Amino acid sequence: MTAKLLVEYVSVADLLICAAVLLFLRKRNLLSDFRYLATFVAVRATTEAITIPVLFFRKDLGISKQLAYGIYFYTTWPSLILQAVLMVFVVYSVYSMALAPFEPLRKLGNIIFRWVAGISVAVSFGVAIGPHMFGQSYVANLIAQLQQAAAFSRCACCCLFASHSSPLV
Repeated sequence: MTAKLLVEYVSVADLLICAAVLLFLRKRNLLSDFRYLATFVAVRATTEAITIPVLFFRKDLGISKQLAYGIYFYTTWPSLILQAVLMVFVVYSVYSMALAPFEPLRKLGNIIFRWVAGISVAVSFGVAIGPHMFGQSYVANLIAQLQQAAAFSRCACCCLFASHSSPLV
């Protein structure tokens, strides 16, 4: 099996898993309870549905390399930004749901989560607009830094949840 074929299979499997998760949430009437998760999965599925034909079936569809690159670039990067933001909201909503019975602890966690998210985004912007960042490398670096900020916020939220969950047991 070649690496290209493996990537193709994994991409199609990702699309099918996203569709299955959305169908499961709809069948169980959980779309309103997990709206951020459903939106995240829908964005991911839509991105996969657009990029799979462009990446793997470009020649069959008669799309030029330049057009395929444009479609891929302008689909993937905005989607990655949106997915990073939605992932933070998913973690935040799970944290809020898990600590709903413990209102004071949830309020404290929300305050800390907002501060960590704000600081990490500010640091990411600062690093991204630092010296030697111009043109496309600036945009790519800014997006990468925002993804790192979202990952840091998720990690901080999970650590906060783990540190406060031991009294809950």
